[in-house]
Amino acid sequence: MKRILLCGVPNSGNLGDRVIAESINYIFSTSHNSYEIQNFDLTNGLMRKEQKLVKIGLASSNFTKRMIPNSLRRRKVINVYKKNSSLTISIKKHISETDVVVIGGGHLLIDNYLNFPTAIDNIVKEAKIQGIPVIFAFVGAKGPWSKTAKELLTSALEYATYIVVRDRDSKEFLLSINKNLNEKLVAISDPALFVKEIIGVSSEEKVKTNIGLGIMDPNEIRRHSNLRWSRRKSALWWSELAKNLVSKGYQVSIFTNGAATDNGFVEYFIKKELKDVQEVDYCEYPTTHVMLLNSIKKQDIIIAQRLHACLPAISLGKITFGLAWDRKLENILKELDLADFLIDFNDSPTLNMNKIELQLAVKDSDKLKNENLINAKKREMLAFVNQKI
Repeated sequence: MKRILLCGVPNSGNLGDRVIAESINYIFSTSHNSYEIQNFDLTNGLMRKEQKLVKIGLASSNFTKRMIPNSLRRRKVINVYKKNSSLTISIKKHISETDVVVIGGGHLLIDNYLNFPTAIDNIVKEAKIQGIPVIFAFVGAKGPWSKTAKELLTSALEYATYIVVRDRDSKEFLLSINKNLNEKLVAISDPALFVKEIIGVSSEEKVKTNIGLGIMDPNEIRRHSNLRWSRRKSALWWSELAKNLVSKGYQVSIFTNGAATDNGFVEYFIKKELKDVQEVDYCEYPTTHVMLLNSIKKQDIIIAQRLHACLPAISLGKITFGLAWDRKLENILKELDLADFLIDFNDSPTLNMNKIELQLAVKDSDKLKNENLINAKKREMLAFVNQKI
């Protein structure tokens, strides 16, 4: 039995990251090979039991915080890792007890003030010392990378035996950093496409069509792109869309991926705008990945902002619209032949409502074509695990 140390960020407050970890676990469990999986969070150690306490709080966006130089942010991150001796000990211990280190999935090959680059470097350096192979599986990559991030991540990628990214854009970016990676670099897809196999589908009969709105704190946008969307404007956009949907006879449910700042945005902004609309209900803020997936499973249609609200819905066969705000979401939906299901928050909710209604009339043959494409992507992921790990 091959021992795998699967490294990602499963302890993240965004439960989409836990969905990724559990999806990769599922892929390994269905392989014809025999594996023993140990899940490990790159940033804080072994995967923990999921919390039961709901967290609600808006991430700060004050002027003072925004004025902190990036160099200072990076230095702080490096110092945090240097001082975390318990994490260093845990990394050494668990790498010594494994046969292969697998880093994935999720949007890990990014420079978030050196957080992921440092965490990945710590894992790969120790694996190299102990002679343990490293494989990157189903990860996303995006620039820009600072000079230090480039040094750390390039070194890690050069040591890796294989690198599997989840979209062609990630592959092209990595090749722009180092063309020599081409022979061991391949683009497949995201493991969350296996959610249907993990949780099953719902056959519940409903009087009204349920539309789930997966809402994210718009301040998260500034962390990943150059787009800007104020909380006030975002709340008005979402509330107008919800009211439009209600006027068309739909039941609307609002949910989050469980991040405290997403919960806070719904609690303090969205609920205020929709307090008089009875046909809108609110899913319980999830504290486990199963709660998140069940919220999605109950809906007939999903309109969501976070990638790992969209992909589980797509896996479950839901008609899914992704709110375009980040290249990773746009690129992955395009590769799944779902470009027509991208909607733009710069367009009015009324205009997007027209687009949504147009897509709801998609022919069954088109849906089958898309399902076949998704199944092909899943077969590719399984084949990689069977053949390379």
